[in-house]
Amino acid sequence: MSRLVSWVSRCLAPAILLIAAIGCGRGNPLGLVPVSGRVTLDGAPLADATVSFIPEQGRPASGTTNAEGRFELTTLDPGDGVMPGDHKVTVMKYADHDAEKNPYARLVSLVPVHYVELKTTPLTVSVPKSGDSNVEITLAKK
Repeated sequence: MSRLVSWVSRCLAPAILLIAAIGCGRGNPLGLVPVSGRVTLDGAPLADATVSFIPEQGRPASGTTNAEGRFELTTLDPGDGVMPGDHKVTVMKYADHDAEKNPYARLVSLVPVHYVELKTTPLTVSVPKSGDSNVEITLAKK
């Protein structure tokens, strides 16, 4: 019996401690930095748009704008932020198509297409390793 108790304490105790440590919260394993901001299109707040920050490597983050064009970015948990470093930024907002103008389209972009595509977006943001970041994203129809 004492051998069994000894084996259990040697083998299972570290596993139980590891499981407890993992279960006690995620913490901030990716070093995420809180980022919020505002999006305007031709000077007016852009509501109900999806803003995405895409790093060269790592997890992207995204958020949705409210009626005032404000957003808060999420990578894993709501509002947890983004990985520090350089990001390309895309902004998307779609509406149902106008059947009279284009009967074959399913959705129509309400944002100029170059802001929607990762390959063509001119928007970039550098996120510092610490502190909260507030970003102003200004879009213009061209």
